[in-house]
Amino acid sequence: MVIVIDAEAGEEYYIWMYKAENFALGGFTFDVDESQLFTPWKPVVHRQIEFGKSPQKMENADGNAPSGVEDITFMYGGWTNHPNAVKAATWNDTEKTWGFNDNGTANTTYTVNTETKTDKWEEVKPESGTTDNLKTLDGYTKFTSGCGQAPTNQYGKAYNPTQASSANPSVANIPCRGTYYKFEPAKDGTLNVYVRQAANNPLFLVDETGKPQKSIDYKAGNDATFTEGTDASYKINKLAACQYGFDVKAGKTYVLFQNNEQLGFYGFTFGASSTEATTVNISQANGYTYEAKDNAMVTLTKPLKANVWNAICLPFSMTEQQVRNTFGEDARIAEFKKVDNSGNKAVALFGMHYYQLITAGKPCLIKPSQVNENDTYTIKGVTIDAEQALTIEDSNKMFNFVGTYASTNMPVNSHFLGSTDGKLYYITKAKDISGLKAFLKPVDNTSASTGNAKLSIAFDKTDNSPDNNTTGIEAIKDYMDQDAANSSANKGIYNINGQFMGTNPAILPQGIYVKDGKKFIVK
Repeated sequence: MVIVIDAEAGEEYYIWMYKAENFALGGFTFDVDESQLFTPWKPVVHRQIEFGKSPQKMENADGNAPSGVEDITFMYGGWTNHPNAVKAATWNDTEKTWGFNDNGTANTTYTVNTETKTDKWEEVKPESGTTDNLKTLDGYTKFTSGCGQAPTNQYGKAYNPTQASSANPSVANIPCRGTYYKFEPAKDGTLNVYVRQAANNPLFLVDETGKPQKSIDYKAGNDATFTEGTDASYKINKLAACQYGFDVKAGKTYVLFQNNEQLGFYGFTFGASSTEATTVNISQANGYTYEAKDNAMVTLTKPLKANVWNAICLPFSMTEQQVRNTFGEDARIAEFKKVDNSGNKAVALFGMHYYQLITAGKPCLIKPSQVNENDTYTIKGVTIDAEQALTIEDSNKMFNFVGTYASTNMPVNSHFLGSTDGKLYYITKAKDISGLKAFLKPVDNTSASTGNAKLSIAFDKTDNSPDNNTTGIEAIKDYMDQDAANSSANKGIYNINGQFMGTNPAILPQGIYVKDGKKFIVK
């Protein structure tokens, strides 16, 4: 007897016979449906995704999406500023290949510590055309070798797994330049990646906090052997084609790369789990009591003001695509870094990074470019997994940034952002703040440096300095203390409608802007 089954990636199949005697399995064969393989692209020049827009629907020649890819967004990196930071892969029905429409230039240059680098993605090529004699896996025979550069974060540094396990892990530690691959699952499931891995340097899959993910299974061709690190890193002893499987969660962001090395890429499969979606209501007015949920659809009720900074703290992560779809394509996120008191004023410094995403439980600032009049937002495909709102500690021990899920009492000398104007306010007596927000809490109210401090707030540039000092802050002059907040003298970049757009022109969308009374154009 011969049994033929059309099998789908990520599913499990069992063969059994009711009351059968002497049942024996003579063996099996497995033929890969090549139309279902997600193989790399064939770019000559590359197209960035239109900033803030969802990628085009991915379809095979038969009109169906490859196994699971309708439930996951895949992008590749290697560009220097945020509008070019990731590229979305799409199916070309005419050429029957994955690829990109021609637009822009084939490469980009940037400077890291006075060294000029160029990212240029290599066209896909067959393994049979190389002299490496690699044994390919599961029908994946074509690969891209990368963009010519090893992956680095926005400061030009390699990923640091020690920082990921610190008390304050940050998206700033995640690669956003060089050769890396980014995945945003919309459902829980299993991600299998097929890579061309060089010897000795560690491979990582990290989430939006920079935390390495442990592989559930892996294999390699050419009899290569693995070394699994205690930090969930994976090394092999020789160049080989490798496969790794990972359990991934809805609404989280995952970045795949090899430290100090270009990681070649054959393709991937994604098998979405059958976990039923759950509906959750989360309201700022009512506060939130934690309950873990997988594959959740959240109805979020939270007043937000467009085009000004708002404090926010959510029990679930949001991918860049979810942030854009929910809060506008030009939404910006800023994370607390520290309070700097080395100048004439104490300044709460927030950093803006390449990735405009929200991390579960971590308080941050958000500047939406659009808000809903009824203050209600529907966010599909998230994982509620942050049991407590986090407190981000100030390395200078002046003010900590405290997240809230429910109404919380702010002690004297705390600072908070106004819900209607985005201004920073200082309180002289204890005051309650509602849930899903954040505030700056003095570490020691008996200390003169914090007890009498009236903070300003500033946003550092996304440059090659991981910890900008007062000089960098003074250069920006983006203060919003109570003296300057009511003045029109604040310096920064504004659009032609007079709306404040920040201080860093590298992250601005196309348009006409005004800085220091002079117009300039971002193309």
